[in-house]
Amino acid sequence: MWVVNYYPHVRGYKMAKNLTPVPVDSKRQRIAELAKKMEYERERDKTMINGIFHYHERQGGIMEFSFLKYKGDSVENYKLHDGQQYKLPLAVVNHLNKNCSYPVHQHAVDANGAPIVRIGKIVRRCSFSNTDFMIEDFIPQESNLVTVEYTR
Repeated sequence: MWVVNYYPHVRGYKMAKNLTPVPVDSKRQRIAELAKKMEYERERDKTMINGIFHYHERQGGIMEFSFLKYKGDSVENYKLHDGQQYKLPLAVVNHLNKNCSYPVHQHAVDANGAPIVRIGKIVRRCSFSNTDFMIEDFIPQESNLVTVEYTR
C-alpha cells in the first residue's frame, strides 16, 4: 500500500507533478523504532546514581527545584544540601551537570577595531559528583573556550 500526498477535498490544492510515494509499512516501522528508542532512554534516565551534590554559588547552602522530563511523569521536588550524598535519577544528574550554568560575556575589539561580544567563560551553579563509577554523560565539563562571538 502506498500513501500519496493528494487531498482533492481541499480547495485550491494542486497536485504536484513529481510525487514520491512513501510506503506505509516503512513509516510505521520508523515510528516503532523511535518509540522503542524513546522507551530505552526513559528507562535509562530512571537509573539511580549515588553521588555528592556541590552547590558552587552558596557553600553549605540548599538548592530546591522541581523536575519533569517526560510527558506523563509526575513533577518531582528536590531539596539538596551542599556536600551531602544523594541517590538521584540519571536525568536529574544530567540536568544538574549540564543545564545549571550561565555565561559570562566579554567585550573585546577585533583586529579591525570593531567591537565583538563573546562568552568568556561558563560559570557552574552546581554539580553532582558520582561516587560509584564514571558515566561519560555527566562528567562536569569546565572550559574557558570562546563558544559564541557576535560582531557588528
